[in-house]
Amino acid sequence: MMKELKSVMTASISEVLETMFYMPLEFDEYGDVDRLGMLDIPDLRLCRLEFSGKFTGYFIMMIPEDILVSMASDFMGEDRHDITREHCDGIIKETLNMVAGHMFSTMDDKSEIRLSIPEIFEDSKMIDTIKSSIPEGLVIAESIEGYIFCMICLND
Repeated sequence: MMKELKSVMTASISEVLETMFYMPLEFDEYGDVDRLGMLDIPDLRLCRLEFSGKFTGYFIMMIPEDILVSMASDFMGEDRHDITREHCDGIIKETLNMVAGHMFSTMDDKSEIRLSIPEIFEDSKMIDTIKSSIPEGLVIAESIEGYIFCMICLND
């Protein structure tokens, strides 16, 4: 099940980021989060989105703020210097929402899956939790500007 979810999530990430933000991506199936140093980036933004229905769990998307600034600037047609933290948080929330929606509609357009409201995590507790147990549902995408991580975790 997780292999199928990862495959569909990878395709959804690619579709959403290439369509909405003109961001071509390459995916690293064997990437090592520790080697990449992603969880140690000081301006890493984390967003969580819960889902329920046919199965229940949550997504976490992690994007460095400098990449979010570029995404927001391109999407909004604003100068990078005018982009605020709120703009960046809005971009990551909407990106995760679009990825999840695209993913679930691609998998099964007849089942009802309910998505929660995306939430930003400001504290490091979530990063510590992720460091202690990287789920098998992790997808690592590399853009020209750096790495983007997205993971899906299913509840038991």
